[in-house]
Amino acid sequence: MLSDSFYLVFVTAIVLSHRVETQVTFDGACPKLDVVGDFDLHRYLGLWYEIESYPAVFSSFASCTTANYSLLPDGNVRVINRSFNTR
Repeated sequence: MLSDSFYLVFVTAIVLSHRVETQVTFDGACPKLDVVGDFDLHRYLGLWYEIESYPAVFSSFASCTTANYSLLPDGNVRVINRSFNTR
């Protein structure tokens, strides 16, 4: 039979492993990226549908995930993310 301390360590390791499952790692510093010169913000605004994502416990039963981008009067962009729980 497992000792109480071993059981506690085992359960803690399992729980903590779910906290890092959605991180994407790479070696070194962040890469230098070029800014898109002809980016048209108004073409980016609107409703977008998710077609792919990294698996995560918090979104295991999510479907029909969308992101709605709208322009605020001060020039900032509002993002509203939604999904439905299929359970």
